[in-house]
Amino acid sequence: MTEPPSGIEIVQAFMKHINIGDLDSALAYVHADVHISEPPSMPYGGEYRGHEQFAELMRKIGQTWASWRETPNRFAESGSLVFRECTVRGRLRGNGVVVEMPFVELFEIERETIVAMRPHYWDPGLLRQEPG
Repeated sequence: MTEPPSGIEIVQAFMKHINIGDLDSALAYVHADVHISEPPSMPYGGEYRGHEQFAELMRKIGQTWASWRETPNRFAESGSLVFRECTVRGRLRGNGVVVEMPFVELFEIERETIVAMRPHYWDPGLLRQEPG
C-alpha cells in the first residue's frame, strides 16, 4: 500500500508546475473552491476563490512581474498546514526595478489538495520603488 503524499510533497509538486508556467497541471493539486488571500498592499491584493479566480490572480501576477525567481526553499509541516519560506528576486514589469525580499507562504491541505493559500511578503512597499 502506497503512503499518501505529505503536505510538503503536494506543495512542492504544485510549485514545480507554477514555476514553469504550467497552470493546468498545477491546478490538479488545488481544490476547486481554493481560497487565496493576497495582502491588500500588493498590486494584485484581494481575495480569490476557485480555479477561475486563481487563474485571474496568476494573470495579474504576470502583469506585475517581468521575472520572478525563488531561492532557497525551506518547508515545515504541522497538521494540515505547510509553511514555505524563500527569498524572491524579481523585476517589476512597470518600471524595471529589481526587488529582492524574504517571502513566506502558508498552505492549508485537505484530502491531498490545497484548499487555502496565504502569502506573506516581507516588504510590499518595495514594489513602489522608482528606478535608480
